[in-house]
Amino acid sequence: MLSMRMLDRVLGIVERRLGWLVTSTRPRWEPLVTPRLVGLSITFLALGLALPLPIPGSNLIFIIPILIYSIGLLERDGVWILVAHVCTLVDFALAIAFGATIVAVLARVWHWLF
Repeated sequence: MLSMRMLDRVLGIVERRLGWLVTSTRPRWEPLVTPRLVGLSITFLALGLALPLPIPGSNLIFIIPILIYSIGLLERDGVWILVAHVCTLVDFALAIAFGATIVAVLARVWHWLF
């Protein structure tokens, strides 16, 4: 009986915290919910998620857009998909910027060693 009370309490907390999600999602802008573009974006994010980055919390930049895509796909909400696409473009730009920085550092180390 104690576990049921605790479960009811946890469900009440989750319901209060996620109430905004229920009101903000609805089917709209459905042409943006295209499986190919969403699948390509999620594939890119999954590859970024597979990188062995030694920075704590660095996976969050790839997980958050995947979570937004999942909400948009479940509710067929094109606005959420659009937000996820923007987040994916930001992630892509960050990957290019940090990738160029890492290549530059490795080039300097290479010239320093040899």
